[in-house]
Amino acid sequence: MVTEKFMQTALRLARKGRGRVSPNPMVGAVIVKNGKIVGKGWHKKFGETHAEVNALAEAGSKARHAELYVNLEPCSHFGKQPPCVNAIIDAGIRKVVCAMKDPNPLVAGKGINRLKRAGIIVETGLLKEKAKDLNKAFVKWVLTGKPFVTLKIAMTENGFISWGNGKRKKITEKESLQKVQELRAEHDAVLVGINTVLKDNPKLSNRSGMGEQPAKIILDSNLKIPLDSKIIKGKGKIIIFHSGRNIDKERKLKKKEVDLEKVKGIKGKIPIQKVLQVLGKKGITSLLVEGGQEINTSFIEEGKADKLVLFMSKKNVKNGMYFVKILKNKNLLDTKATKIKNWKIQRKGKDLMLDAYF
Repeated sequence: MVTEKFMQTALRLARKGRGRVSPNPMVGAVIVKNGKIVGKGWHKKFGETHAEVNALAEAGSKARHAELYVNLEPCSHFGKQPPCVNAIIDAGIRKVVCAMKDPNPLVAGKGINRLKRAGIIVETGLLKEKAKDLNKAFVKWVLTGKPFVTLKIAMTENGFISWGNGKRKKITEKESLQKVQELRAEHDAVLVGINTVLKDNPKLSNRSGMGEQPAKIILDSNLKIPLDSKIIKGKGKIIIFHSGRNIDKERKLKKKEVDLEKVKGIKGKIPIQKVLQVLGKKGITSLLVEGGQEINTSFIEEGKADKLVLFMSKKNVKNGMYFVKILKNKNLLDTKATKIKNWKIQRKGKDLMLDAYF
């Protein structure tokens, strides 16, 4: 159908804002008159003009009596920008087709009702599932107050993330490593445990050339993180969750503009539920977890991961550390063991990438 093509275009435009608009959703808009596109726009960066306003600016006077296709209900409230519904009404748009309503219970339907009261025809539901999938992180965040969590794991063919001596080496090929950079660009934050910092000294930076630098989240109960670690010396926001008391270390970290979050530990571990609650309040809608065995196990056992991206190389090692404790000696792709669903496998160079949901 022609109308579906217009919405598909809106969705493609919306994706251009990936990694730059959070905590706002990704939105694309298309203005159609007499079956032809006369204006296109997308939300390019948080705080800047919204997709509908950008599309209206491109269409100019051609917007009068035209149709607007947008993947999310136009906003009706003042934020960083004025309500998009006002601009739509003033432009003389006769019909609005939106893929889905705003999932936020506080605002859902208000934009649509405002448009209808102005005499504009409104249709909803076209390519709704694709629209929901595009903004799944935003949807979860506004409904639960917690970020959408993606668990990223790279392992050998027989399930190890480290060699027998405990050291970690590059397991996957360059195509997989590039995909990891893209994942960092798409997420608001990247999380690791202190053991990963001490063993690997990673930067956790986004080197894809897309999006912004993600916030670095570290679970470090006793504040063992070295002050000269690459994460501390790098750019971007750093948040460390700890449960101990080390006044001198805290003072030095704060001097380096590190955000310290002290939470009550449980059996020496930082509670994942509390971490997600705090991050949600800070406006972090999506979280990429790049932890070791302990972190991976905690997220899976506690049911806090939403998605799994697993890279598997053809390499094998005799001894090492499994990527999670609970899957030791089990079929790694056994859906009953992993509780994964809607999974698909694709090739990344010589590696395989499993993309699935919990």
